[in-house]
Amino acid sequence: SEVRLLADSKSLLTSSNDGAVSLWSLESVRADDSLTPERKMTSKVHGGSGIFSMDIYEQNCAATATAAKDGSIMVSSFASSDYNVTWQRNDAHAGVAKSVRW
Repeated sequence: SEVRLLADSKSLLTSSNDGAVSLWSLESVRADDSLTPERKMTSKVHGGSGIFSMDIYEQNCAATATAAKDGSIMVSSFASSDYNVTWQRNDAHAGVAKSVRW
């Protein structure tokens, strides 16, 4: 599981043990209150297999790489309301994939 602040400093991208990646807007949250960030989208990219690692690439596009408990790795593109798997390898590892980086 990971939490990443995006380059715009207005959004968070999170991954979790349920295999989901979520994009959150921080625009309505201030340090002096307890407003919950607005969830913009959630995608169960790893279908229930927990995500152990996530990395973000934000140069010419917005993309993530994720690695999961079932050994799968995926590269996905994301926007404010879409999350699309662009490449995946379900048999990348015989065991848990604990780290992924660009």
